[in-house]
Amino acid sequence: MKQDIVFIGTGSGWGARDMGTGKGPHTLLNSVDPEASSRQIFSSFSPYNVLLKNFHDFENFTPLFPLDKEASLIRKSYVKQALTHHYEAMKTVLTKKLFPVAIGGDHSLAIATWSAVNHHHGVFGLIWIDAHLDAHTSSTTPSNAIHGMPVAHLLGYGEAGLATFSDRRPIILPQNLVYIGARSFEFEEKELLTRLGVKIYFMDEVNARGFSAVFQEAKKIVIKNTPYYGISLDIDAFDPIEVPGTGAKEPKGLKEIEVFPNFYNLRQDPYLICFEIVEFNPDLDKGEKTLSFLWRLTKTFLGQSLHHE
Repeated sequence: MKQDIVFIGTGSGWGARDMGTGKGPHTLLNSVDPEASSRQIFSSFSPYNVLLKNFHDFENFTPLFPLDKEASLIRKSYVKQALTHHYEAMKTVLTKKLFPVAIGGDHSLAIATWSAVNHHHGVFGLIWIDAHLDAHTSSTTPSNAIHGMPVAHLLGYGEAGLATFSDRRPIILPQNLVYIGARSFEFEEKELLTRLGVKIYFMDEVNARGFSAVFQEAKKIVIKNTPYYGISLDIDAFDPIEVPGTGAKEPKGLKEIEVFPNFYNLRQDPYLICFEIVEFNPDLDKGEKTLSFLWRLTKTFLGQSLHHE
């Protein structure tokens, strides 16, 4: 039996264009299932208290904040605070030999999530499920949004001052990283990943071969050189018709009916050491469609029935 899960919710949207993602962890972890008659709270999936910290004042919330050079300095300072907190929370859970389920917030938090995994486990593999490549550096980014840079940082090409909590470089080796579902990117980030030899299953290949074939192949690749792997799931990997509550929507994405059978009871995979879910923006959700999706995703991951009460 695998160890119990612990939710680590870090409510920071400072790395995204629309900072509504900062509300994501608080909203999800305190929600009740929109599709069930019971009043179960999402956080009760874990027998332990959640580690939840918000980096926004919800009473005076400004979901949109400039991304120009001057504002980027302000954003970066808050991102660093969030990353430092998230890293320490992750380390606490891992040290206790519990299983971390990291809940974001925007995808810049992945810098801290996987740095902590690296600190605890050493070399590991990573499946990055995302509509985007998130592999810009500070010199190539067209937006200055840090949630478009975490992979470059993890590969050792990030800004040195962004994460002062970890001096290991790189955090992830390119041969241990696999993307699934990418369909929106700039030349510079694709060029970096191609040069490093990172395996990318673009959306057209996923459609042609099926998610199941690609996912099983990806798992074999990421554990070829190491016994452990993690999954970082940006919910914008899914089709926005099914999952509208996210800020960087890209059409023609993954479908729940194709993905979820591969996630069923994945928590019991002895090689899986961390699961990360990011970029839920409650302000953009429609009729709690994305919230319901996240409940079903979690139940599926934990091997629970989706039978509605």
